[in-house]
Formats: sequence, C-alpha cells, structure tokens
Amino acid sequence: MKNKTIYICSNCGYESPKWQGRCMNCNEWNTFEEEVQIKGAGAKNFDRARKDAIQLNYVKSSNSERIRTGIKEFDRVMGGGIVRDSLTIITAKPGAGKSTLLLQVAQDLCLRGHKVIYASGEESESQIKNRSDRLFDKVSDNLWVFCDNSLNSVIYHTNQINPDLIILDSIQIFR
Repeated sequence: MKNKTIYICSNCGYESPKWQGRCMNCNEWNTFEEEVQIKGAGAKNFDRARKDAIQLNYVKSSNSERIRTGIKEFDRVMGGGIVRDSLTIITAKPGAGKSTLLLQVAQDLCLRGHKVIYASGEESESQIKNRSDRLFDKVSDNLWVFCDNSLNSVIYHTNQINPDLIILDSIQIFR
C-alpha cells in the first residue's frame, strides 16, 4: 500500500494535495501542516466481514471489567466505572465542564496506576496545563497530553505509550 501526503489547514481543516502559503478556504497564511495518510489502514471489506444476526436470547452475557475512577458520582453514572475496551461519549453544552471533568478523571486514574493519553483537538498543551495547575497540586507522570486533530497521530502515540485510557477531546474535531 502506498502512503499519501496531504496538507491540512490548522485553522479550518481544509485539505490540499500540495502545500500552499495561504488557505483557499479561510484565507489564513502559513497554516498548512503535512500529514501522511496510510492507505487501507484499518479498512474493512464489510461483505467479507459480515456476521449473521442472532437472537438476543442466545447471546451469552459477560461481566464487563470496569475501571473505577475514584470520582464517586462519575463512577455511579458510568454504571460502576469505565468499561474496559469500550467507547464512551460524554456530551453537554459548551462550557458545561466536560474537559475539566475528563482531566479530573484522567488524573485520578493516573494516581491509581493507569496510563492515560489526553488528546485535545481544540486546546493547546499550555491551556490544559493551566487547567491542571488550577485543579491539582501535582500532575501524575502517567498522564500524557497530545494536542493535534489527527487521529492517525493519536494512534501512533497510543502505540508508543500503550495507555489504559484514551481521551479524545472533542471527538468531532479529530479526522
């Protein structure tokens, strides 16, 4: 498989096959960043991978392992903690405190020995650090921060760090 290089405007997300000084979409200067896309990575042929439907009465139930955060109300709302190997989307209006809550969850899990990547597509490392300084006396060494909106880059760092939890804030920003 051949890799493909594209250029993406860090201001508006506009994609171009070649680098440009000014974005054709938002007219900002020097905002293009190079990204290598791996063709076929993770792609599935759904016709070959098709599974048959099964009646729910015949499905074996399992006890999902949960990771307790230590935040009592959060764990309660999550049904006893975060389900290992699951995807959870937390939604609320802008400014409701989702990022703050997720940073607290990340810190608490790190203090319990888990490794966490907090990937932000909307905030810089310094913005996240400023928030952590307001919330915590000391940040755990198990908490990693990555600020970019490239999902391929998040996957790369995930493979390097091997975290127990990945937080994408905010998921709609990642491409």
